[in-house]
Amino acid sequence: KNTVLSANPAIRIMGDGARITGLVLQGPDPARHLAHWDRCHASTGLGLGKDYFYQLRVTTGIACAYNNVEFDNCEISGFTSSGINLNNSSKAPTGITVHHNYIHHNTIKALGYGVVFGHAYATISYNMFNYNRHSIAASGWKDSGYVANYNIEMGESIGHYFDMH
Repeated sequence: KNTVLSANPAIRIMGDGARITGLVLQGPDPARHLAHWDRCHASTGLGLGKDYFYQLRVTTGIACAYNNVEFDNCEISGFTSSGINLNNSSKAPTGITVHHNYIHHNTIKALGYGVVFGHAYATISYNMFNYNRHSIAASGWKDSGYVANYNIEMGESIGHYFDMH
């Protein structure tokens, strides 16, 4: 269990060919913080803006910028930004697989991703998702994308389940 509210990921993958398996990674903050969001925007609250919004610490479970990495049979929850973050702006990693995991309660409004992509490609299969803002989301950059198949979305979200900007 990670109880530290840090901008650094709890785990950072440091090379090609890594495997994260059988891990239970519980982040420090599974709350939705809907009232915090409302205070930030003039249309719903006080209009305190994005600087106020980001006073709430942004946390990430696992960050990966490398090729041929496998995430399997894990439970990942409780991160405000993302459970798994896949991104390398200099060269998009490929061959990443995310399968047979339970990824849940990564739910802060405006962030809150189960698996999120910047510049990366991955296959996401046979996972169970619940209580994420978006269970899978990607930037839409030309060097990013995912194949998502045979996943189960358990039905609780504060946004749509899968996203591509």
